[in-house]
Amino acid sequence: MLAGFSINGQIYEALGLFDEMIRYGIEPDGITFVALLSGCSHSGLTSEGKRLFNVMQDFGVQPSLAHYACLVDILGRSGKLDEALSVAENIPMRPSGSTWGSLLNSCRLYGNVALAEIVAERLFEIEPNNLGNYVMLSKIYANAGMWEDMKRVREMMALTGMKKDAGCSWIQIKHKIHTFVAGGSSGFRCSAEYENLEQVVKCY
Repeated sequence: MLAGFSINGQIYEALGLFDEMIRYGIEPDGITFVALLSGCSHSGLTSEGKRLFNVMQDFGVQPSLAHYACLVDILGRSGKLDEALSVAENIPMRPSGSTWGSLLNSCRLYGNVALAEIVAERLFEIEPNNLGNYVMLSKIYANAGMWEDMKRVREMMALTGMKKDAGCSWIQIKHKIHTFVAGGSSGFRCSAEYENLEQVVKCY
């Protein structure tokens, strides 16, 4: 129930259930705290998330990598990027790619290019073949208008043989589906159909 509340954005209900568990003497475990910390992260409850992380050991629960990853995400989403980096760098076990990945995403949200470069280097060491990390850094450079750096990341991807799947969209006309692929061709057969599509777009 507690995890269900957290997953569905009802963090205050989850916290209330947690208090009820304690009141009835039901000992929380590591999974309990992962659910609560994750819920705090997605609900923006930074102070509450930090408090829960700090009281875990009062219930005999030693923080695992999952708990540290949640704390990094909590701090990163709230804009406390330097604090999130400090936590990630001092995790007593080897941080996972997802831990650094969430911090890289926070760098994107807050436009912190300098920190994004540091985090990306860690990610490239841990997950050298994870395309998503390169794409994320490329987007950060693009958002900052750093086109040469974006081009450099794309070239790195090309050198390692990685390729980003082309984005696509589709539209149904009568009983036929027409697909559009970025940088490629579509299912339309003639320019007249493109002209009709342009008229539709103009209406919106």
